[in-house]
Amino acid sequence: MYGPRLGAQAGHGSMWAERHGSGVSGDHLRVKIFGDPADDSRDIPMPAPSRAREVALLLSMRRTFSSTAVVAALVVPATLALPVVSAPAATPHPVKPHVTTIALGGPGAAALRTSGLQSSKIATPAAATGRAPRLAVLTAERTVAPYRLVGLSWTGPAPLAMQVRVRTNGVWHDWQPLEAGEDGPDANSAEGKRVKQVTTPLLVPGSDGVQVRVDTADGRVPADLDLDLIDPGDSPADAAIPASPASSASAAQAQPAIVTRAQWGADESLRDPAFKYTTTVKVGFVHHSASPNSYWSTSGWTMADAAKDIRSIYAYYTGSAGFADIPYNFFVDMAGRIYEGRAGGVDKAVLGAHTGGFNTDTFAVAALGNLEIARPSSALVASIGKVMAWKLGLFHRSPLGSTVLTSTGGGTSRYAAGVRVTVPNLAGHRDVGATLCPGGYLYPYLPSIRAAAVAWQGPSFYNPVASSTLLDPANHVPLVISTATSGALDWTATVIDSHSVAVRTIHGHATTASALAVSWNLLNDAGAVVAPGAFTVTLTGGTTAGSAVPFSTSLLVGAQNVPATTPLAALEWQPGYRVVGGREWSTSCVLLSLDLKRCTVSIKASTVSRINGVYVRQFGWVVNNYTYVAYDAPSWSSSVIAGPGSHTVGTRKFQTVCSPSVNVGERTCRSDIYATVVGAVPNGHGGYTFQVTNKWLINSLAYLAAPPVVAP
Repeated sequence: MYGPRLGAQAGHGSMWAERHGSGVSGDHLRVKIFGDPADDSRDIPMPAPSRAREVALLLSMRRTFSSTAVVAALVVPATLALPVVSAPAATPHPVKPHVTTIALGGPGAAALRTSGLQSSKIATPAAATGRAPRLAVLTAERTVAPYRLVGLSWTGPAPLAMQVRVRTNGVWHDWQPLEAGEDGPDANSAEGKRVKQVTTPLLVPGSDGVQVRVDTADGRVPADLDLDLIDPGDSPADAAIPASPASSASAAQAQPAIVTRAQWGADESLRDPAFKYTTTVKVGFVHHSASPNSYWSTSGWTMADAAKDIRSIYAYYTGSAGFADIPYNFFVDMAGRIYEGRAGGVDKAVLGAHTGGFNTDTFAVAALGNLEIARPSSALVASIGKVMAWKLGLFHRSPLGSTVLTSTGGGTSRYAAGVRVTVPNLAGHRDVGATLCPGGYLYPYLPSIRAAAVAWQGPSFYNPVASSTLLDPANHVPLVISTATSGALDWTATVIDSHSVAVRTIHGHATTASALAVSWNLLNDAGAVVAPGAFTVTLTGGTTAGSAVPFSTSLLVGAQNVPATTPLAALEWQPGYRVVGGREWSTSCVLLSLDLKRCTVSIKASTVSRINGVYVRQFGWVVNNYTYVAYDAPSWSSSVIAGPGSHTVGTRKFQTVCSPSVNVGERTCRSDIYATVVGAVPNGHGGYTFQVTNKWLINSLAYLAAPPVVAP
């Protein structure tokens, strides 16, 4: 079990020291060096503490290839910890936070409860739960190192009531409730399976005292209950973050100014090293961090403090809760500044941990503060609209539209796993979760935020989708890009081949905001069918006021019809309906890859099926056989069955016929396989008899090019 940690900056990097034991009779001190090349730690024996003092060892270690460690022992009060302060720097740099974790459960819980009863002020648990809570933990008023954020973490069910008192500037404040956290990863994700439960973080800058009360249904202490205190560290670069950072451009729409993780001092060693992405972005959720706003006007809060707040939240969720990274994709402060949240790329579909049950294909923008008790500034509201417009626009989503998401359940989700829910593309957390988030003062702004976001997006293509990624010219089926426009705009579709050459350009005009279908018939600008290969089709558009974000799709185009020298009948490889010998035949073909297609040959015939033990005769289309047609397929041409004649592979027999039979120029080869077929024939008594026969069946067809002729 871990006790209090003592921290300092020393030598190579920062350091913490934590007391191990039950909280009553600690027996050793663990000292950890952050930033040291070996990231080393030492367990130092220590005597049992007296009531007033205990021994802590602070270790400063500076290593070179030949140097040795230097250990210094200091006698300090048990309640004293040295804050972590980063070295001054004129430019942004990672800031190492100091996290103090105090175990409130285990053998020491009874002593904590008894000592807490000596306090002059005892909390009254909330009675809104409908159950009579019983005291589980009540600590004494405790002096600690200065901290900015306080929270509780545990495993298992949430306590009925959690409260905290803090001392700031020498004054003990009233009890404040700590609510169970409402944001988190999807329960079925790897991240969701490893995290602890936490309270919503409480920001109390400048505090150096704390008292905690926890009430449960049976008076038992929740498992792994910890008190977490976060000092985010200081950096001169915090004050250097401009009020309005210079914006940049991304794609065709302007990216709003975003304060990067490096600028707010993110220590990247705290997060998981690997990024996780979803396939697209469909919905943007609006959140609030739910930390009280009152200190902004009572504790001298400045714009430079926003970076400290974000670092505190980052350290809390990654260290105390075990999240892979900070939950949200973006933050916005009251000054309207937008901050990069979870790492992985602001323009990417990064998987967050913000809206339990609905993190897939979504992102979140969190307003810094509690918008349930404070009104948002106009700058905050405007910036939420800007970042929503930009991020949704990158993925061609309308802020006024909606989409269907499938819940994964868990957490505060209002929907069980597997339930399909229609959600606004720009939504509030409460739209899918049992929560007040993003707060009663911010949520009513969502309609105006959506309208502003549409205006920020400008000309747009919404929800574009391509009809296919693989087409066969023989089927005479065009590629169709279906989309909707935000309004009147001019558009252009450009087809680029694998050599980066534009082979076709199509222009058009949308007169209003409406559905649009852009079609390409696989012809080039000269009117000829394009050669087989890979193509990229890009749809662009816009007005004099701006350009839409382009949409691109990849397409493989197969070869045209196999030459007439093929020994196969047309019905075996050419799509269409035919009557041959008085029988109806139907052939359909699909490309399996760039150089291979499969044709399904069906015939209208009587069939016999066994249904519930009874043979039933039916008449309809029945698959007769499949033909595989390969164009210039090296794998086929190198096969032992590729050449004319009879072949045996294992126990299977093949017959191959090529036209022309001599391997010069291009030729077509057909390979048949001797296989077993089960059929039904009339038995003369109104029934059918199943017969097993062996016959030659079409195995494959290949259109092969001869090897190149090398001049002597």
